[in-house]
Amino acid sequence: MFASSSSLALLIASLLACAALLILQRRGGVGDRARIAALAVLAPVAFVAHLGVLRDDPEEGLSVREPLPHFHEIFHYFLGTRYFAELGYTGLYEATVLADFEDDPVGFVPGAPARDLRDNRLVDRATLLAASPRTRAAFDEERWSAFKRDLALLREAHVPEFWNHRGYTVDHGYNATPLVTAVLGVLANQSLVEPSVFLGTIRILDPYLLALVGVVVSALEGAVAGLSFLFFLFANPLNDYAYIGGAYLRYNYLIALALALIALRQRWLVASGICFAIAGWLRIFPLVFPALLLLRDVAGPGWRGRLRENAPLHAAFAITSLLVVVGSSLVVTGGSLFGNAKVPSPWPAFARTISLHANSPSANRIALEVPFSYAPEKDRHTETGGGGDEWVAETRKVLDARKLPFRIAQGVLVLVALLAMRRRPGEEVLLPGLLVVFALMPLSHYYWAVLGLIPLVIRDPRRLLMLTFLLLVLALTALPGFLSESLDLRFTIFSLEILIFLLLMLVPFARSGRSPITGRAALVAGALCVLACSPAEKPVDAPPSVHEQLPSGDIYSTTALGFSITKPASWRFLPETSLPTDGERANDREQYWEIVDRPALFPVIAFEAPGAGEDGPRVRVRAIPLRPEDSDQAIQLITSRAPQQYVGFAMAPRHRHLNLTVQEEPAPVEVSGREAGKIVLSYGLRREGDSALPVEERIYFVRRDVLSFWIEMAAPAPMDPSVAEEFDRILESFQIEP
Repeated sequence: MFASSSSLALLIASLLACAALLILQRRGGVGDRARIAALAVLAPVAFVAHLGVLRDDPEEGLSVREPLPHFHEIFHYFLGTRYFAELGYTGLYEATVLADFEDDPVGFVPGAPARDLRDNRLVDRATLLAASPRTRAAFDEERWSAFKRDLALLREAHVPEFWNHRGYTVDHGYNATPLVTAVLGVLANQSLVEPSVFLGTIRILDPYLLALVGVVVSALEGAVAGLSFLFFLFANPLNDYAYIGGAYLRYNYLIALALALIALRQRWLVASGICFAIAGWLRIFPLVFPALLLLRDVAGPGWRGRLRENAPLHAAFAITSLLVVVGSSLVVTGGSLFGNAKVPSPWPAFARTISLHANSPSANRIALEVPFSYAPEKDRHTETGGGGDEWVAETRKVLDARKLPFRIAQGVLVLVALLAMRRRPGEEVLLPGLLVVFALMPLSHYYWAVLGLIPLVIRDPRRLLMLTFLLLVLALTALPGFLSESLDLRFTIFSLEILIFLLLMLVPFARSGRSPITGRAALVAGALCVLACSPAEKPVDAPPSVHEQLPSGDIYSTTALGFSITKPASWRFLPETSLPTDGERANDREQYWEIVDRPALFPVIAFEAPGAGEDGPRVRVRAIPLRPEDSDQAIQLITSRAPQQYVGFAMAPRHRHLNLTVQEEPAPVEVSGREAGKIVLSYGLRREGDSALPVEERIYFVRRDVLSFWIEMAAPAPMDPSVAEEFDRILESFQIEP
């Protein structure tokens, strides 16, 4: 989220100023002109904070930088839509790996992690490369050459160490709806300008489109309404520029939803229905809002009159939905409603993709399920990956143990939302709808940018003050260094903050709607959710503590991986293992992948010097399965014949560290009687605030058949001679079985 404390401080200052303005407004101490003038200042300030252009440099102090393109989003949304006819939802990473290999076979790293989008498993790039002919077959020569040129544009914008050893092939692929695919794909395949010019223009378009919505609101309902919309949109910490800014039209659903609410407030029912349908089929979760409106109109006494009154909205929504589904299918498949041999029917394919992802919770979601799936002992996994396979399994396990109270809480929250909708104006569907989304549809945190739409439907200063306080609390929770090593806990707190806010905002609904039971239900729902998801002294069916699995002596030995290492007697083993249980020696690479869970993220074993904490000397051993045919390249990596590859392999996982440099160039050495390679790096390890701990790290690479070992030895720089001697003794104790 916010990498700069200065940008976050500016955001907090703007929210405090807004709170003061709303308090004065409630007391009658500020007129319309003064409000317009104040918001005309606050909205641009919030926009600057949102962009994150203020940077804190330890040497240069406060500086301003240009907002960077979001290459991760551009990679998925530009390539994913431009070449959807060939890639579908499952081929992007295979095509990327193949193009990388064809363009730079020497720099290709077969053991680097990648995700197989057909089953959502993390594998290595060699596995995807072996499977890539099925994706390549969908391209003709002209389109394949174009894909490689476009990929090269993105590759050249990154250092080779990042692209070759991490890149973007570990995410979950392109997974937007067929409507997004149709619209963005048509734009991406335009031939008027070169792709580099197109991307340079399109990545800055979102703020202009959002500003245009603000102009529309100002023209229809006054400058205060338009400026309030823009301020709260950009002052929302969850509207995360670091995730979706500088990308490829990522706010299209939000713009359509804003227009739907504006049209509904103006009683332009046909326009509202059309915009609700577009917003919903762009990003699915907005479908909740027209569904709630329909339920309100058909339930209870007087339903015929309500349904007759709002029939234009529901009819426009239904007709537009049909046109969107059919039209997007025809565009994506090139004229075939049910797909063809080259391109399957896109909506069923999209449903399969989303179903696959629904079973893989991610670490940055905000929803009711997040606090229910929280357990302190699994939070450690987000320190190094934020969503690894082991973390996913443990998250499911904790949520399954709390399934009954979770389902009850879901039902209560949906009931509260339905009760709150009774006899309310249609545009106020936003808050009950958000409560339903929170209860039933886990969303990545940046989709909660929709909180910025609240000023479009709520004008009461008291309730806007509540929104301001929510954004302040969210901003404080996002402070750099605060909970940054406990992502589970941070997003649990985010989720509870939003839940409490939505329930408090619905109490006025109950009063004005003359349904007092709703207010009580909201309070009961809040208490139930907080109590049910509060961690017990001993979480039910929680994963066993890794501490119980640590070696009892000084020697760590594993038959499954075939090595042993001895720690100094005074040092302690750390709970950072990817090998919780041992077993028989694996015979092939696939078996090793079963044994070693996310080897790039979790070491097999780790230990540290006593009393120094996280800043002291530390040793980690990782095991990474390779293919037998990689043998020649592996030998090159550990000798002077291809030193830059070894440098890249070692530096890639550390690219985020400050001042990362090669202190000693790679050189061949001998470890456990085997040819090995050694490199020494130095960097600054980030600490709270803007401080950094100077670190010197020795890294050894040792190859054995289809398994490679990485031995990492890090200590504060300059390394104390006694620590260096201790590291030498530890390295001598490392033994690999034949």
